[in-house]
Amino acid sequence: ELNGAGYSVFNFVIFPNLNLVDLPVFGVDIVLLPGNSLVSIDFQPLSREESYLTGPLYANYRDRLQKWLTVLPCQPVPTKVATYFSPLCLFAQFPPTQNAALFDLVGEALYEYIDCYLMAAGLQSSAMTGDGKANEDSLLCSSDRKQVLWDYLEYRTVNDPAKKLLTGAFGQKWTEDVLSQVLFPKDICCR
Repeated sequence: ELNGAGYSVFNFVIFPNLNLVDLPVFGVDIVLLPGNSLVSIDFQPLSREESYLTGPLYANYRDRLQKWLTVLPCQPVPTKVATYFSPLCLFAQFPPTQNAALFDLVGEALYEYIDCYLMAAGLQSSAMTGDGKANEDSLLCSSDRKQVLWDYLEYRTVNDPAKKLLTGAFGQKWTEDVLSQVLFPKDICCR
């Protein structure tokens, strides 16, 4: 039940293979706490270039995703983390008394974001060459993308919104291991 009486944390992340496709990270955080709820759903960019954020990858889905930024009580992403999010990031906080009605909408938004991401992945896979590799012209510089991903993983390992909650429930070592080895493993930058 989404009444704000307990704690619930849902983290879901899709990390693209940087050597094969030019996709952003797909990230979802849904955190329900006794006094607050936080939702973040985004195609998290692997480039800090403005042309990347205004290019076809985001432009193709802008209309479908932007509507959720007005349907839900969204706020701007905090400045200190804005570099890790796209302009299409659904970022909302609201009190538990609004959970039930808003979470129906959050579910619909999540499905639409997933659908758009899978469509983008399908377009990327159709652009691959016959040997299963991406067309070199379609990829950003892999080392730049890896650095952006490394920075993102480091930031999330250190600053994940659920870190305090997990540490209190399971201890510091367990939390650090889960964050660094399961949720945000930096070895994916070396593949």
